[in-house]
Amino acid sequence: MFANEMVLENRSTESRTVSVTKREIDVASVKRVTLDRLDLDWEPAQGRLTFQADVPPRQSSTIRVEYIDRLGESDSRESANYKVRVSARRYMSEIRDDYVCRSDTLNACAGRVLRLLR
Repeated sequence: MFANEMVLENRSTESRTVSVTKREIDVASVKRVTLDRLDLDWEPAQGRLTFQADVPPRQSSTIRVEYIDRLGESDSRESANYKVRVSARRYMSEIRDDYVCRSDTLNACAGRVLRLLR
């Protein structure tokens, strides 16, 4: 398993047990592993999670690995002035990247304006 969520599909007429291994650098941050929202037993083993999932016949099941939120909610409250300035900078950068840099005429005008400001 490479992602945090995976869908297992069983097209056979018999139930299947699937062994799953997921590389995990920080096993302590794993909160739980679920199969269709039901908790699965899992084990850490040498930087990996290992667990088994039973998939009913002709059905698909979703496995999810959930993590502990170590950062929590951000308490920083930026002022309206700060948000306006950041938004303006972002929009101006987009205009520069999408229009000024792609147009020889606008790029030359911008260069002249910069030289006048110096």
